[in-house]
Amino acid sequence: MVKTITANTVIKPYTPGVPLDLTVAPGDRLAYAVEQMLLHNRTKLAVIEAGAPVGIILLDDALFKLGIRVPRAK
Repeated sequence: MVKTITANTVIKPYTPGVPLDLTVAPGDRLAYAVEQMLLHNRTKLAVIEAGAPVGIILLDDALFKLGIRVPRAK
C-alpha cells in the first residue's frame, strides 16, 4: 500500500507577503502542491485552513520530502 504524503508534513509558519491567490489545504496531497508550484512558477505556496493562512510550503522542502533531489546550480 502506498502512503499518501500530505501538505501538513512540511508546513512552515506563514510569512506575510506570500501570495494568497494560489493555495492548498493541509490535507491536500503534497504532490499536488508541488504540481501547482511548478505550473505557476512558484517556490512558496500558502496553506489555508478555515479561510485563513496557517503556513507555507517551500518547494525545496516538498521535493525533499517526496524523495526528489534537485542538483544546485553552481
